[in-house]
Amino acid sequence: MAEYLQPEQMGKVGYEGKLNKQVMTLPEILKNNGYRTYIAGKWHLGGSDDSLPNARGFDRSFVLVPGGADHFKDQGLFQGYPAKYKEDGQVAKLPKDFYSTDFYTDKILSYLKDDRKKDQPFFAYVAYKAPHWPLQAPDAYLNKYKGAYQDGYDAIRQKRLNKQIELGLIPKNTKANNPFADKLPSWDKLTPAQKAEQTKTMQVYAAMIDNLDHNVGRILDQLEKSGELDNTIVMFMSDNGAESSTPESLPVNSIDRVTEQVGPA
Repeated sequence: MAEYLQPEQMGKVGYEGKLNKQVMTLPEILKNNGYRTYIAGKWHLGGSDDSLPNARGFDRSFVLVPGGADHFKDQGLFQGYPAKYKEDGQVAKLPKDFYSTDFYTDKILSYLKDDRKKDQPFFAYVAYKAPHWPLQAPDAYLNKYKGAYQDGYDAIRQKRLNKQIELGLIPKNTKANNPFADKLPSWDKLTPAQKAEQTKTMQVYAAMIDNLDHNVGRILDQLEKSGELDNTIVMFMSDNGAESSTPESLPVNSIDRVTEQVGPA
């Protein structure tokens, strides 16, 4: 996390701000054993030439180098850390119709289709930035969630709990756990403006997840069509789910800076 290094951490082991050379990466190991190796998406493991994906075992790569950026255009989110995209170690430009999740999928699919010998094994890492902020989604997905989530988080939490009880997933006497009950207001305590903001936030988040699900499906579909799906191990992981903070809250940013970068909500 190079963006947050403190003066007392500079130069210390474990605070390099990039992936160190003390271990081999998985693509380095697999590449040495005949695999073709690919990555598309967020890197955030160092921006120097010796720490980019092409220097750490990936045959082909298209990555967002820093930790965050706009989903639709070449704009950064962190003060002092502009958006920087690189393909195979070289500066890359984004297409006009760029949306991060769609584009990273396009890249991986092109690598899998056009960059291997017949039946050559592969390792593909798709590091989607969605649903990390900024909360942004294509209009076609946003439109699907118009009118949704207006009952508020209290009602939705209880509805989901009831459904899990109905399905037999959890005991009938299970009560909703709300560890923030004494820290965040209940839905009925919010102003109309606050309710509108929270509702819109959830709609956009859901749209991003929906789009992400579609793109994962695109990859599985291509593997199925090529006859490789049953011979492929698929792992889906998420680091921290929904992002609870906003760019404005980060110490590396100021309100004025973020407004300049991503515009009004």
